[in-house]
Amino acid sequence: MQTRRQIIRGAGTLAAASLSSALGRAQPADAPAAVCARVVELARANFIFPARVEEALATHRHALEAAATPAEATRAIDDFLAALGLSHTARYAPSSLDYYENLDIYRPRGPRTLAAAFPPDGAVAYAGVGIATETFGSASFVTAVYADTPAEAAGFLAGDEIVGLDGKPFRPNDPMSGPLGAERIVSVRRRKDAPLVEISVKVASLRPSDVLLASVRKSARVVESEGRRFAYLRMWAYHSEAIRNQVDRSLSQEPLASADGLILDLRCRWGGARPDAVNTFLGKAPEFVTTSRDGRRRSSRLGRCGRPMVAIVNHRTRSGTEVLAHSLAANGVPLVGSRTAGAVAGGQAFLLDDDSLLLLAVQTVEVDGATLEGVGVEPPLASPYDLPYSAGADRQLEAAAALLRRMTGRTSAQ
Repeated sequence: MQTRRQIIRGAGTLAAASLSSALGRAQPADAPAAVCARVVELARANFIFPARVEEALATHRHALEAAATPAEATRAIDDFLAALGLSHTARYAPSSLDYYENLDIYRPRGPRTLAAAFPPDGAVAYAGVGIATETFGSASFVTAVYADTPAEAAGFLAGDEIVGLDGKPFRPNDPMSGPLGAERIVSVRRRKDAPLVEISVKVASLRPSDVLLASVRKSARVVESEGRRFAYLRMWAYHSEAIRNQVDRSLSQEPLASADGLILDLRCRWGGARPDAVNTFLGKAPEFVTTSRDGRRRSSRLGRCGRPMVAIVNHRTRSGTEVLAHSLAANGVPLVGSRTAGAVAGGQAFLLDDDSLLLLAVQTVEVDGATLEGVGVEPPLASPYDLPYSAGADRQLEAAAALLRRMTGRTSAQ
């Protein structure tokens, strides 16, 4: 008698064979059926849990085989990948901001290269205005206004509801692309039930690596809180050597170096922090003193914190940045905010023939023996993430500053 596992494996093999036959028909490699077949092929070859792939195929085979349009292929592939049940497993279309940022972070290698998609050198860039959005209910809200972008210059605020674009409904995760220099008219609601405000913003060519680096760099500031000066730094992403170097510079130089404490904001767009990133903030580094020819001496501790510290987390804290949050908490750093994403797996990216990006979980991850995937990190001091209609206000940051005041010996009652 066949076991359930054998039946599922057999069904999956038949499904893969049927899907693979799509590649043999007279159709381009970017045709919907061919893209579905390629996704299944890559999942069977790379996803960390092969049995889950076979189970998902047994359920979603018909939709994958029958996909005749790009929209049908997208629905079938999304349902198939969701059934695999792990983070770092998704497909991104070139019409989304997530596509370009993940391309630049993962920089996939394989038959379909970045140089083919972004000739001549594979430098990832997109036409956009410099905001990221998130859907709450059925509405889209600004979660990030990136530094040194047209959106920042135009005056967008975190918490703005994006209602329309050029008189049409706004599509979630739209980077607001268009011809470079084109003017886009964005309909924004800043307060609930308030009248719409129209913001004019011009489309520019943006490189994700440059935008994320600039946003981390320009987030560095001092938060004044009832007589205390707290350093603040937001890790929009932590994946590149340039960002890691910038973090060290920001922490070791003014205005952050002489602050009374540090608020590390881990409410990121993407993770990428290395397992040893915690040492940047808690490691003991020697004092480093330089003397110039005119006798001026400069001292730093190479980015190490060495002062009271809190970290802010929420559902966007994910992947390597989530590991950092766990490590900070394990070393006594208080966390403020809301539960992290529970998205901690090793991912690998593949650029498909229709130029979409496939991300697959290829490794499981344990941190100090604990599994964070599907669990997350719960901050001891809960503070809600009240983004919609916040007009730039930030209750989680306020809660972090209040906690740091108590840690440094000053409260509102003093």
